[in-house]
Amino acid sequence: GDTDGYDDNYDDYDPSDTALEQNALMIPGRGYATWPPVPITAGDYNYTITFTGEMNNGIVTVPVFKNNSLSGRNANLIGNPYPSAIDLDKFFAENNTVIEPIAYIWTRVTTPDDPNSTYQGPNGLNYTAANYSVYSPNMSLNTEGNPDFAGDNILASGQSFFVRTEKNFNGFTNAPIAAEVAPISPATIHPLEQIILADTLRFRNYMRTTEPNITFSRMESSRANQTSTSQITGDKLWVNLTDANDFTAQLGIYFKPSGNSGYLPKEDAVTIAGRKYNFYTQSTTEDLIIDVQESFETSKVIPLGITNITGQNQQFTISIPKKGGVFATQEVYLFDSITQTYHNLSSGNFTFTSNEALLENRFSLVFTQNNSNLAKTKAFENLTISVLNDTLTIKSTNKLIAKVQVFDIYTPNTSGLKIAEQTKINATEVLVPVANQFKILNVIVELEDGTIIRKKVMK
Repeated sequence: GDTDGYDDNYDDYDPSDTALEQNALMIPGRGYATWPPVPITAGDYNYTITFTGEMNNGIVTVPVFKNNSLSGRNANLIGNPYPSAIDLDKFFAENNTVIEPIAYIWTRVTTPDDPNSTYQGPNGLNYTAANYSVYSPNMSLNTEGNPDFAGDNILASGQSFFVRTEKNFNGFTNAPIAAEVAPISPATIHPLEQIILADTLRFRNYMRTTEPNITFSRMESSRANQTSTSQITGDKLWVNLTDANDFTAQLGIYFKPSGNSGYLPKEDAVTIAGRKYNFYTQSTTEDLIIDVQESFETSKVIPLGITNITGQNQQFTISIPKKGGVFATQEVYLFDSITQTYHNLSSGNFTFTSNEALLENRFSLVFTQNNSNLAKTKAFENLTISVLNDTLTIKSTNKLIAKVQVFDIYTPNTSGLKIAEQTKINATEVLVPVANQFKILNVIVELEDGTIIRKKVMK
């Protein structure tokens, strides 16, 4: 038995168990994740896999699924079924009513993937969230210095990637799972959980491209000459947070004339749970790693947030590795609210040291010094949240509180879980009990006038 829920000793499933499994066909359009066989000679992972069969052509359909968990992310692993590369932008356009237009591609660069993970995968390895490149039609992010999986919107034949079906609860016979009673064991299935067909994705020949079919994501040493050569279009900024060991979290901001400064699931990308560091913008109601804004103006203020779950004092560097459009000449400043100083990121990097698990309301990106809009980023001045003995005390100074929801952040296997909720409060103060096991919390407060305030707290 594997107490952590992973097949560490390879005995949970074995393709050689039956003749049926040995001769099973791979399903076109489905994604597959595999580990290499245990090498005869330690460290020697050179081996050959042979694929046989007819090449796919024409329409390929693949079912995708959703669950009835309030915190479920509806991730589905699919894959390019064709012997040629495909254009992800055309794939997203074809399936725009089924999935969010974002692809997550695993680009392993660390070995083992995450040695500090509590829940180790096979052979002590793990598919850590830090190793996923993120692509959307607006912009793509690469982690740990990866190319944008070497091809931006060009996805190689055979490449698997995660997509997320749109969130809705239509078609379930069970009600959405009450998050506060959801299990925390990765090997346990909630008794009321349902996974049902969400819809069917379609791959079509017009998505195929004659672009070089060389962008398959693999070990970094095998991708050395695959760096993307695509030109940057639009007013875009990529911003890195890097620790002393070169572990990098990246966010992207796109100032787009047709963009929306609020959060739109088909436009923006939220943080990826499970990273030891997350680096995100706080310009909307969500924490975003891809933040699509309206047209650029020098008066813009982009508040930044950082989470650090290592529990260690870390030296971080904030830098701009890539930029385009107006930022070829436009200066970008990092405002530090603690020192009340501006640092010109266009001229050089900014380094600081912190051991805080949550670092918010300190740094902002601005585009002119002495920006008067900085005062408007103080979103919580009329609402305070404190923690004592596993109880949150939430106080509003001038408006009644209508509703409170509390979500876990980054606890292994429960990240994103709603762990507490109170409704119909109609008071300026409320006490919310929270179990001791949850340490970093995202608190969402709705006031009587409909105002939504989000704040993270550390127990």
